[in-house]
Formats: sequence, structure tokens, C-alpha cells
Amino acid sequence: MLEEVYIVFQNYTRILTVKVSKQLIQLIDYIVYELGLYSSRSEFIREAIRQHIQRILENNKKLLEEASDRKPLKKLLHEILSSP
Repeated sequence: MLEEVYIVFQNYTRILTVKVSKQLIQLIDYIVYELGLYSSRSEFIREAIRQHIQRILENNKKLLEEASDRKPLKKLLHEILSSP
């Protein structure tokens, strides 16, 4: 069964809704609340998304080259990858 997780990006005042399995939520809650590695689910998920984007870009150098030619995309990538 999938449950909705709401993520609020404070800098952009946008909410992203994703559906994930109950087991995944339980695992995230364990990492966040039991282990205390993150202050919230949102922080954990933002970091996971940021790391995934970084891996995609590292594995696809052409995307980085294209981004450097397009200032809005380059600025967006810089903001996303450098935000806490």
C-alpha cells in the first residue's frame, strides 16, 4: 500500500507529493527519528533527491555541458546542489 508524503521546500514554497510504500516510510522514520541522522522526513528526502541528481549529472557529463550553455538551467542546478 502506498502512502502520500508531503515535502515542503521552504525556499520555493512548493509542495511535492509522492506516494511511497508504508515500509519505505517506516525505514525513513527509523533513520530520521530513531537514529536521529536527519531533523525531519523532508530533510532526508531533499538530501536523497539532491544526491540522486548529483549522481545523474556525474554519470551524464553531457547534461552538465548543456547546462553550462543555458544560464537558467545552470543557475537552477547551482541553487539546488548548493542548498542545505
